Amino acid sequence: MHRTAVSIILVLYVLQQAHCQNLTTEQIENQNNCKCVLYYLCDDDNNININGEGLLDFRLGNDLKRITCPTESTPQYCCYLPGTTREVTEKPTERSVPTAAPTKSPDTKTPELKTITKNVTCGIQRPSIDVRILNGEFSSTIPGEFPWMAAIYRKNKFKCTGILIHPQVVLTVAHYVMKSFTRDYKVVANGETLLGLQTDSEHERSVIGVIRHPDFYSGGLHNDIALVILEKPLVISQFGALINEICLPGGNDQESFRNNSCIVAGWSNKDTSVPLRKVVVPTVPHDICQEKLRKNSKLGAGFELHDSFTCAGGIKNQDACLGDGGSPLMCPINNVFHLVGMVSWGQGCGQTNVPGVYTDVAKFTSWIKQELDKNLIKHNL
Repeated sequence: MHRTAVSIILVLYVLQQAHCQNLTTEQIENQNNCKCVLYYLCDDDNNININGEGLLDFRLGNDLKRITCPTESTPQYCCYLPGTTREVTEKPTERSVPTAAPTKSPDTKTPELKTITKNVTCGIQRPSIDVRILNGEFSSTIPGEFPWMAAIYRKNKFKCTGILIHPQVVLTVAHYVMKSFTRDYKVVANGETLLGLQTDSEHERSVIGVIRHPDFYSGGLHNDIALVILEKPLVISQFGALINEICLPGGNDQESFRNNSCIVAGWSNKDTSVPLRKVVVPTVPHDICQEKLRKNSKLGAGFELHDSFTCAGGIKNQDACLGDGGSPLMCPINNVFHLVGMVSWGQGCGQTNVPGVYTDVAKFTSWIKQELDKNLIKHNL
C-alpha cells in the first residue's frame, strides 16, 4: 500500500511538471493567480517575500572571530566548509585587513555645503578640520574629526557604533541592542579613531537604559532605531574638544540632503589596530533605491523598501559593510554635520548600482524627542 501511494504521488508530480513545461510563464501566472519569482523569494506559505526577510545582509559584526582575507576591493572572510573543525586559535593582532584604498570614482562628488540658517552648537568638528577636504576613497580619520562617534561594547567586546545626540543619549540601530542586556553595555565616546575601552573613565559610561522603537521589526529591520541612555552625561565642549553631539535633521532640512554626497564612517571589522575610516557616498532617493535593489540584487522585482529607510552608495567599493551597523551617514551644511542615516543593512558590500540601506533618522526625530521627554531628559533638540 505504501509503495502504491508513493507511486501515485510521483506520477502526479511528473504529470504536473510536464503540464507546466508546456505552458508559458504568463499562462502559469494567469491560471494560478501567482507571480514567477526565484525559488528563495517564496516563503513557507508560498507568498512572495516583499520585505526582504531572510535575505538582508545585516551589517552585523557579531562576536565571531573573523579571519579576514587580503583584498583591495570588497572585504572577504575565510569561512569554514561544512564539517570542518572550528577550533582555530587567532590573535587579533595577526588578522589580515585590507590595506589598499579603493580607486577613487570620478562619479563621487565632494559634499556640497548647502546654506541653511540655524544657530547650532551640535555637529561642529575640531576647528582645524575642513570638511571640504574629502574624496571618494576610503581614508583614515583624525581625532576629533567626528566627535560624536561612540563605540558600544557588550561584556567588554565591541558590539556596534553609536552616535552621540545628547550628553546622555547615544543613537544606534535596534537590531544590535536589547533592553534585557542593558547592564552588559558600556559606551566609549571620545572622538578617538581606534577602538578600545579606555583607562580614562572620563569618556566611558555604563548604560542604564535601552529604548528600541516599538514598531521595530527584526525580519525586515523596519524602524531600526534605538536610544541608549548613559548613567551620567558626558562633558560636551564645543571648541577644540574630542566630544560633541551631532545635529539631528529638521523637517525643513531633509530635502537639502537629497541627491547630495555625504560621509559614512565606521570601524568595520572591529580590529583594534584599524582606525576609524570614512568614505564619501552619494545619497539615493527612496524610489530609485528600491528600483536598483529590485534589479541588481537577489531581493527580486516584488521587493518593497520600507519607508523607514533611506539609501546611499551604489558606487563600486565605496560602501559601509559588515561590522558597520549603527555607523552614521552624515551630511554637512554650513560646515555643520547632520545625522541623515544609520547603517542598517545592504546586499553585499560596495557593488555598483546596489545602494546601502540606512535608517532614515529624519523619520524619527519626533519619536526621539518624545522618549527623552518621557524619561525626563532635558534637551533642546
